[in-house]
Amino acid sequence: MSGEPEGPWIDPEEARTGLLLWAPADPGPAFPDELAAALATGAAAAVVLGAADPASRAARERCRSSGVACLALDDPELARTLRADGVHLGDAAGVPEARRRLGTGALVGADCGRSRHAAMVAGEEGADYVMFGVEPDRHDAVPLLAELCGWWTGLFVLPCAVDLRGLDGDPAALAGAGADFVAVREAVWQHPAGAARGALELRRRLDEGLGQRQGSP
Repeated sequence: MSGEPEGPWIDPEEARTGLLLWAPADPGPAFPDELAAALATGAAAAVVLGAADPASRAARERCRSSGVACLALDDPELARTLRADGVHLGDAAGVPEARRRLGTGALVGADCGRSRHAAMVAGEEGADYVMFGVEPDRHDAVPLLAELCGWWTGLFVLPCAVDLRGLDGDPAALAGAGADFVAVREAVWQHPAGAARGALELRRRLDEGLGQRQGSP
């Protein structure tokens, strides 16, 4: 339909769980090329950038070339500076203000921790997806995230992400629980065989988890 924004969007692909790729905490000059290699695998749904430095600006152009959404971390003004597609908020309470500042066409994601209430409120206030996360030192982090994701997807249509950054555990369980997106960082950028191999291995595990869920009675 004419007049509708062209995107890119981060709508979940049919029957697939995508990666939310977090930029390294201190991206170096090689980061844009590493990102391009990871994006070429088709595993990424979006990239989250946390600065307006030259590497991040170049990374934003790699996202544009690949048709992958680019989100600024926490700051709507950073989203404008980077000409990003939207913002990922570390505090779900910021959804109304981010929506007001960036407009209805921007993507707004909200980190809700373990709070079901925060996730429901964020959805009502216009978030495009909610993300659940837990403390990285919890031994039951992945099962807890899978439980939260299963609860959400059983009740709501709004996409759900889970935060796997810094957590040990099999991402297949998260895809099996219905996660639309899985946030990762070290598993891609610190992979010994390179970012593309890291993204592909995560893609394979997520697809295996989704296949197990679809094959369940």
